[in-house]
Amino acid sequence: MPQTKTGAQKAMETLKNKFATEQQYHEWRQSIGAKGGTMGDPTNKGFASDRTRASEAGKIGGKASRRTAIKKVETEAKHQEKIQKAWKEQKGL
Repeated sequence: MPQTKTGAQKAMETLKNKFATEQQYHEWRQSIGAKGGTMGDPTNKGFASDRTRASEAGKIGGKASRRTAIKKVETEAKHQEKIQKAWKEQKGL
């Protein structure tokens, strides 16, 4: 029963029953956290190592964005601005 309050309580009780004392439980939790924090090179996490890779991932994410309705309105607005600018230039304004 993950993702529910009762499921989380049951999981916590199971883990506490697994260890003889609450101190052992807390030490186990600390060791898990320490392992996760010390794995790998901290300067080479995420996109810190390669900015071009980060840029390319952002482009892919932008193309796959679900904001299609908003993008459509934005492109139409830009198109209208170009038409107005061309009209003003034609009229000499």
